[in-house]
Amino acid sequence: MKKRVVVALLSLMLAELAFANTCSETAEKQRTPGHLYLKLNTGASFARKAKISAPPASWDPSPQGYNGRLKTRPIIGAGIGCDFNSLFSADITASFRPDYRYRKFQTSTSISTPAFVGTKIRKFDLDATSLMGSLYLSGRGMSFLSWDITSSSELYPFFGGGIGASRLKIYNFRSTNLTSLIPPFPAFASENQYTIRYCFTYQLQTGLEYRYHEKWALSTGYRWFDSMRFKGPRYFRDSIGQSFDVGKDEWRIKFRAHELFLELKIFL
Repeated sequence: MKKRVVVALLSLMLAELAFANTCSETAEKQRTPGHLYLKLNTGASFARKAKISAPPASWDPSPQGYNGRLKTRPIIGAGIGCDFNSLFSADITASFRPDYRYRKFQTSTSISTPAFVGTKIRKFDLDATSLMGSLYLSGRGMSFLSWDITSSSELYPFFGGGIGASRLKIYNFRSTNLTSLIPPFPAFASENQYTIRYCFTYQLQTGLEYRYHEKWALSTGYRWFDSMRFKGPRYFRDSIGQSFDVGKDEWRIKFRAHELFLELKIFL
């Protein structure tokens, strides 16, 4: 899986170089400025509940389940893109979403496994770094969807979608306040300081863009971000130093988010 993601990232980089070169040649031929652009973006990521599958062979059942909130985090990103014409544009953007936090209180009444009876708090933190290639359809090329604000500025909607890959860093993965495990120990945690997973990712977005001549543009809108499903840590160590391996029973975690974004384009 990791090799496929690396190949996908390299393909995105090569594609960006190719369309950037094509865009420059088009701009030169047409003598029209503003085809290539740099992009800065920010916003807020409202993560959906993390959907977690914890195989019962290694993880005890609980009436509270394992799904839990990840809270809202900021987005920081930058990219390079190209306006092919007034209808279509494309870009490649790297974005960072830091410090999502999962906390889940659980009780357990497992009859088949008495050692699991009691309470606990499951927790982990997550950083998500994505590299996305996106294609956009702009209302700028449709007279009924473009509004002139002044003689040198206009407002129009846009729609887009993209694919790419995410690097997901899982850290502080642990269970604390365990009350009834045999032999008794109050906690256990991932043996490694952090775990890295790579996942295919896609996004869909729509918004409004204000464009000032061929100098800059400011856009805002909504994005659906989905990094699909990834595995949690495999190796753990308890508070008295014993290590254990859950084998193929790692958590399967699904990460998705509703996002609001603000982007600034500077045309070259």
